[in-house]
Amino acid sequence: MELKDKILNYFKEFPEGKRSLEVAKALNVSRPTVLNYINLLEVEGKIVKFINGPKTWYAYTDHANKLIRGGIAYHQTYQTKGLREEDAYDEVNVRYLKKMKLSDRVISIIRYGFQEMLNNAIEHSGSSKVYVEFSSNKNEVQFIVHDWGIGVFNSIKNKLHRASELEAVQDVLKGKTTTSPKNHSGEGIFFTSKAADTFLLKSFKYTLNVDNKKHDAQIIPELRTLRGTLVIFTINKNTHKHLTDIFKRFTENDQAGFTTTEIRVKLFTMFSHHVSRSQARRVLEGLDKFSHIILDFTEVVNIGQAFADEIFRVFQNKHPSIKISAVNMQENVAFMVNRARNTSK
Repeated sequence: MELKDKILNYFKEFPEGKRSLEVAKALNVSRPTVLNYINLLEVEGKIVKFINGPKTWYAYTDHANKLIRGGIAYHQTYQTKGLREEDAYDEVNVRYLKKMKLSDRVISIIRYGFQEMLNNAIEHSGSSKVYVEFSSNKNEVQFIVHDWGIGVFNSIKNKLHRASELEAVQDVLKGKTTTSPKNHSGEGIFFTSKAADTFLLKSFKYTLNVDNKKHDAQIIPELRTLRGTLVIFTINKNTHKHLTDIFKRFTENDQAGFTTTEIRVKLFTMFSHHVSRSQARRVLEGLDKFSHIILDFTEVVNIGQAFADEIFRVFQNKHPSIKISAVNMQENVAFMVNRARNTSK
C-alpha cells in the first residue's frame, strides 16, 4: 500500500482528527513527508484542515462535518479556467457566511478581501487550480486562498524588473503595484492588507506578515519555499472597522481615488541601517504616483544624513506638490528629518 493511502486510512480511524506530528509518529515517517502527502490529499478533497489559533490539525473529509471543536466550515478546490470570483463568493456566502449572522461591515470586508485575492489567483497566477477555505472560532473568521502558480512576488520581480523577490514584496506594500496596469489598479493587496486584522501573504522564499492589531508588519525569509501564493486573512467578528473608512483613509478627497500611501520604512532595509541615498531611492520608487506619502518610522532608531536628504530635500524639491508626512519618529530620526527639511527651505 502506498504511503498516501496509509495516511488516508489512518485519518479514517480517528473521527476527531489528528495533527501531522501524531501521524508521522504513528506511521514512523518524517513530519515533512507526512505534510507533503496531507497537502496532496487536501487538494484532492479527501482531507480537511482545521485551524484554531496556533493549532492545526486534519481530518478525513467524511468526519469533518461531525467535528464540534470548531474549524473549517467550507473548503473547495476550483479550476481557475472560467471561474469568476463573485460566483465563488456567492457559494461561500450561501453555504457558510449567512449562517453566521455577521454584521454588514464584516461581510463587506470579507467579500472585498476574498474576491480581490481570488481574482489575483485567477488572472495572474497561471495556476490551473485554486484552493479556498473558510474557518472560524469564537472571535474570528479566517479565509485562505492558495494557488500553485508563478508566485506573486516572483511575478512582480520578473515583469517589473526588480532585483529580487524582496524588492517585489516591498513594492506590494506601496500600493498601485500591478503587472497588468491596463486591467488592474494595483490596489487589491494593499487595501486587503489594511482591512484585515491579520494578513499573511506567502510565496516561494518570502512571507509578508501584517498585524494591524499591533500596527506591525514583517517580511520573513522562509527556509522552505512555498510554490505559488498563499493568502491567510483574519478579521474579528465584532470589528468596528468599516471598508469605506479604510478607503477614505488613503484618499485626499472623495473624488480623488487612491492618492495616499503609507510606507513602513523599517521594511526597506533588512539587516542594515537606513543610511544611503540608494536605500532612500528604493523607498521612493513609484511613489510619485501619489499626492500624499506617509512614512512610518516605527522601530527605526536612526537614519543617515544622505537617506534623509534624498527624501526630504531632493525628492521633495522634484515633487513640490506631493505632501510627505513622517510619523512615529524617535528623537534621532526626527532630528535628521527636520535637518533635511530645513536645508531644503
